[in-house]
Parts: sequence; structure tokens; C-alpha cells
Amino acid sequence: MPYPGKLTLVATPIGNLGDLTVRARDALAGADLIVAEDTRRTGRLLQHLALDKPLLSFFEGNQKSRTGQILAELRAGRQIALVTDAGSPVISDPGYELVYACLAEEIAVEALPGPCAAIMALQLSGLPPDRIVFDGFLPRKGPARRDRLESYRRLEGTVVLYESPNRLTETLQDLLDALGDVSCAVLREMTKLHEEAVRGPVSYVLERFAGREEILGEVTIVFRLPKPLPAELGQAIAGARRLKHDLGFKTKDAATAAALFTGVDKKAVYRALTEDEPE
Repeated sequence: MPYPGKLTLVATPIGNLGDLTVRARDALAGADLIVAEDTRRTGRLLQHLALDKPLLSFFEGNQKSRTGQILAELRAGRQIALVTDAGSPVISDPGYELVYACLAEEIAVEALPGPCAAIMALQLSGLPPDRIVFDGFLPRKGPARRDRLESYRRLEGTVVLYESPNRLTETLQDLLDALGDVSCAVLREMTKLHEEAVRGPVSYVLERFAGREEILGEVTIVFRLPKPLPAELGQAIAGARRLKHDLGFKTKDAATAAALFTGVDKKAVYRALTEDEPE
């Protein structure tokens, strides 16, 4: 039997407070409890709306312990609104775990449409929206980051990433190194006074940002993937890169070993490795 409580996913502005919908404001005003990724940030929004509501933090790190507490409130019939730092909940936060838990217990879940940085960046990028990969934030470093970048070689379409302004140039350089000079757009401070869009080959976009002393604001990266390599060749190149970077193989030896193991053309692997090397 369904419980009387309801979880409402409320999209909040990504910059311009005027983008909050009437339904979103009504949902916040009618909630018994607001579950927020950042209670301080949400508190400022509520202050702007002249709303005084109890807040409960829910973020990556405490979501597992909080989920049971929130479910108990919903079972008791309370109306709960879930918000993220900015934009639409669940897109790049742990909210999906709470949604899954609610659905498993037949607790009603409603989503209100509204701002989403990923969708807005895609709209403004000028890149084809035929096939979209939203990948949140890249792993910050190490094999996990390199493997994620390598995985794009086996995909097609347009990729949308979120990134910290402090790591923007590093990520653009990594994309250039891993994928070549792909078409790219960086959207910064969307919906705010100093909104900026830089579009072009990733090398050009990197050049535009590399010389700045400071990059501010929320950043979204959109780029178009090149046609994928044949699976066997992509695996051989990825393996050769690991042999070279992790085990210290010379370029020729890494290409030879990977080609022998996978049965692909050694020249194609060697060519890919030499293209990685700085001129």
C-alpha cells in the first residue's frame, strides 16, 4: 500500500534567481522539510523567497545514513522537497539513491521541470544533440581519469561534462591529448551577468583560457567525439599507452607488444603513440 508522503524533486536556478518557476516556489513553500545538498546555499534561496523551512543536508558522504531518516518522514506522510546546489536534482548528485529507495517502497516521487546546466550548455554549444553522453565530473587523477578519457574513443556523439574552474585548463589539455583537436564549447557563468561561451577546436578553447590568472564560476564543457576506432585497435592503443606510461616501455616496444597481443597493425598503434608525444 502506498504511503501518504511524497518526495518532490525541485529544480532551482543555476545563477539567475528569476529562473525559479512558480511551481518550484509553491513546492518549497508547501514542503514540511527541504532536503538539500548544501543547506547554506539553499538557505539563501529560501531567504530570498521569504520562506522559513526546516532543512536537512543530503550529500555524497552522508546520503546512506540520511536515506533511512528521510524515508521514515515520508512514511509518516510528510511532504519533502529535494534540491541540489543549483539546477535539477539527481543529474549530478546522490539524489538518485533517495529516489530509488522511495520507489522501492512505493512512496510517490514527483519531478518539477526547471534549470539544468547540462541541457543549457548543450543548447548553447552549437554541437549536434543526436547522441548525448552526460558524464558528470571526470575522475580527478590517476588511472581512473586516464581510463575514462580513453573510453571516449569507443563512443560516438556529444559529451557534456561539469568541471571546476580550477581544473578547466587541465581537463581541456587532457581532452586534446586523448582525443585530438575535437570540436568543443565551454560555457561559464550561465544565466549570470558575466555569462561566457567559448567555442571552437579544443586547442583554441584551451588557448583562450590558459592565459587567465583566474577563472571564476560554474563551468560546463561540451565536446563532439570523433568517430570511434575499431574496438581491437582502440584496445591495442590503450594497452600500449599503459605499457609506455606505467611501465616505461619505449614507444616502439610498447606498440610492438600491444600489436602482438591483439593482432592489430603495429604501424597504426605506433602512429597513435607518436601523435601523443609533444612536438
